[in-house]
Amino acid sequence: MVTDRAITDTITELAPKTVLDIGCGEGWLVRALAGAGMQVTGTDAVAELIDKARAAGGGTFEQIAYEQLAYEELSASRFSKRFDLAVCNFSLLGKESVEQVFTAVPDLLNPGGHFVVQTLHPVTSNIDRVYEDGWREGSWAGFSDDFTDPAPGISVP
Repeated sequence: MVTDRAITDTITELAPKTVLDIGCGEGWLVRALAGAGMQVTGTDAVAELIDKARAAGGGTFEQIAYEQLAYEELSASRFSKRFDLAVCNFSLLGKESVEQVFTAVPDLLNPGGHFVVQTLHPVTSNIDRVYEDGWREGSWAGFSDDFTDPAPGISVP
């Protein structure tokens, strides 16, 4: 509840007209932002989640295969418009894809556009482990049974 409100409040305060949700899952954020009058496009690698998002409506949804999340796949040429804001809400997974997303996003934004990323810092999300810089193994602990394969990552020794 806290993180959902944090991301919707942050985006609403920036007042974009068009939004790209990278890693939209079943589309809850797309629907919330559309309900606030924004035109939102959601992308995700999981076909089943895109199907659920399309069935629920509220925006435009496109599947982008995670393995193909290269600069060319998430580029301005893939979309018919640029966006006022791009958002990654707990959707950045793996070092290489994160680097590719951060490389691609500036070309997807209108001048003066914003890129909003929400994730958990390891200091608060790995309380039982010593803090170290680096990638952690992913986990869907606490999510529904729909989430079975953990997010890719690189273990920190």
